[in-house]
Amino acid sequence: MCTVMVILSQVGYMMKETGTIKMHFNSVILLKTILVISVSSMTFFFVGYGLGTAADGGIVGDTHFAGQNF
Repeated sequence: MCTVMVILSQVGYMMKETGTIKMHFNSVILLKTILVISVSSMTFFFVGYGLGTAADGGIVGDTHFAGQNF
């Protein structure tokens, strides 16, 4: 549910930005929003998932980075 809210907030920011600039630059804002969502998703996959799961009694996890040990 939190993931959906974050993605929808990115769409809201995109709509706000496209409303404040000329029509000529709307494709730049769309590309920026797609890149932000893509890069943050890949970063979470490579780093965040490993830190967020498999803590085994510790504070942060030390396995499952970039799809290892599945």
